Amino acid sequence: MKKTIQILLFIFCISVSAQQKAVSVIQSQLPEKFIGNWINANTNHWEYGFFEKFVLYKSDFWDYKTVQTRKNGDVNLTLTKGKQTVQLLLKAEKDNRITVQTAKGNAVSYSKMDKVYPAYPQKDETAFAKPTFHKDSATIIGYYRNMDKIPAQFADRLKKSIFMVTAPDFISGKEQDYLADLDSLGRFKLTFPIMNAQELYVNGSSLQLHMSLEAGNTIALFVDLADYIPLDADQSREGYLNRPKQALFMGDNARLNNELTTYKPSSIYIDRNKAEKLTDMDYLSYCDSVYRKRTVVLNSFIAANPKVSKKFREFNSEYERYNLSIYLMQHQSDLRSKNKTTFDAGYMEYVRTNFPLDNEWAYTGLREFRSFLRDYIDYETSLRPPKTVTYLLKDVSNYMKQNKKVDDATQTLLDQIVAMYEDFEKSGKDQVEALQIKYKDLLIKVQTINPVVREASDEMFANRALDTQLSDSLLTNEHLRQMWNASSYYAELDQYHKALSDVKVNDMKTKVVNPDLIKSIMEVNNFYKNVANKGMTYEASLKNTSHLKEYQHAKALFEELIKPYKGKVIYVDFWGTWCGSCKENMKYVKDMKAKLKGQDVVFMYFADRSPEDSWKNIIKEMDLTGENVVQYRLPEKQEEIIERLFSVNSFPTYLLINKKGKVVNTKAARPMLGEITIQQISELLK
Repeated sequence: MKKTIQILLFIFCISVSAQQKAVSVIQSQLPEKFIGNWINANTNHWEYGFFEKFVLYKSDFWDYKTVQTRKNGDVNLTLTKGKQTVQLLLKAEKDNRITVQTAKGNAVSYSKMDKVYPAYPQKDETAFAKPTFHKDSATIIGYYRNMDKIPAQFADRLKKSIFMVTAPDFISGKEQDYLADLDSLGRFKLTFPIMNAQELYVNGSSLQLHMSLEAGNTIALFVDLADYIPLDADQSREGYLNRPKQALFMGDNARLNNELTTYKPSSIYIDRNKAEKLTDMDYLSYCDSVYRKRTVVLNSFIAANPKVSKKFREFNSEYERYNLSIYLMQHQSDLRSKNKTTFDAGYMEYVRTNFPLDNEWAYTGLREFRSFLRDYIDYETSLRPPKTVTYLLKDVSNYMKQNKKVDDATQTLLDQIVAMYEDFEKSGKDQVEALQIKYKDLLIKVQTINPVVREASDEMFANRALDTQLSDSLLTNEHLRQMWNASSYYAELDQYHKALSDVKVNDMKTKVVNPDLIKSIMEVNNFYKNVANKGMTYEASLKNTSHLKEYQHAKALFEELIKPYKGKVIYVDFWGTWCGSCKENMKYVKDMKAKLKGQDVVFMYFADRSPEDSWKNIIKEMDLTGENVVQYRLPEKQEEIIERLFSVNSFPTYLLINKKGKVVNTKAARPMLGEITIQQISELLK
């Protein structure tokens, strides 16, 4: 019996020894055959990205704790992320396949990702979530692979140090860029604000991805930059764009975004230049035909991929539809050149029938919807009877009487001017000349009273609720109406760069009850309150010109204004607080000043028809003061004669004056052109 037990123990020991020998391991790096992105062979979801120094798994980065390669080539992995640990067993199969087994799961087969994302085998009829119109966030976690393999000639286009996603802001109506730094491996993580579903762009000169995310989403993005290097075989930009490239998504809404990346929309686009030679209805027919050709391409893709997701079908069909709407409503800009005020019969009937204004999802889900809505409301507003000069003057006059803003003599003069304009409006064309003679002296006095009227008008407007009657009647959907009203109040803040009056704040809170929208407006409003209360960095930049009020000749006045700065190069900026492009360019001045620091350069500004409080606010906000900065806000008539002297008929306009005081360039480059502008200035410094 004892001998039998010894024999059995001997056999058991041999067996254990054999097993240990079979599974003996070598601590190592992950073998090359496992490196890459792996697609679930059953579902076609991207679930693993195994790389040299980390793993992309469950939409996040995981570190290798241990990598143990067995003699048979299988690999035991232990992955960590914070306090979480995952154990995996990897087995290599034939035809670029592997199996992955978790500690508590079955082995699952995976295929290696190629250049084109495989079609999903199952249908997905999940719809976009119902919009809530509350602010949330989304997170993109990503990896730009092969940054170190980008040739030098393409480095500026592809080898970026930041990741950028662009999303429309529905309050400001502007595109908002959100940025994240890439680490040394090309990884990034970005969380940014989002509302409902939103259309996004991953931007770059060569890398451009079209995305759609919903509130609360976390998604992982992989891009192989080596695929984005231009090749001779591309032959054209279209060939480059259509060449398959490895860009794929993991996590929330990954399927939709993988399908968007796979789909190549039609290259046919509407040519706006054709509008000039076509009637309204012919232009409509042309746009509609292009739209139908584009939808043929979309429908062909869907037919070839019948299991494509419901979100993909809805997103792209609405994308194409509202892309058409933009071109149709932009056509109103062509009316003026054709001496028309309205579209031909049938044009707007088509628009109203095909583009309802109550699509909640489209407002945030498609970046073009808001632009369409803006142009639509602008057109409907243009159909209302315009307010005449007499109406506006009467309105201001009544406001001045009620608020006792002027003395009796000025009020009497204003009443006389109102009566004069009423006569002009009632008279026929044959009576105009006689009325001009009759009111010769009074017409001259109009110029003297203009500043008083403008000041009273600005004050009246600031203390009145916004007129939203038309937009309220058009936007029957409560959420869209609140979004539009919030954006209208933002537009006023952005135009005047000063806080809303208490009257307008109260009105805004009546028309906009969504707390997130109210918060957005009040943040901007409080910003301008703070701007108004802070001091000017260099008060001496704001020049008092009251001692020059007798100057009536433009050349003499201008010579007097620039005389203190002769011997320096003067960069002149004609701008206005009401001019969006002017303010946008001012954002680039700080960098210009820094690059020209210590040089004999003066930045001189002439403000056109700009209320004093807005004027000062913008100067403080943009920090447009300093020892080499001159800010002029001339009386209206003096500003006009100087603008006529240099044929300033658009804003902004820039001049360059050499050290001798001679204007040498009346079409100087604007600040946003950067080095070009600095070069023009530097040439005069030599």
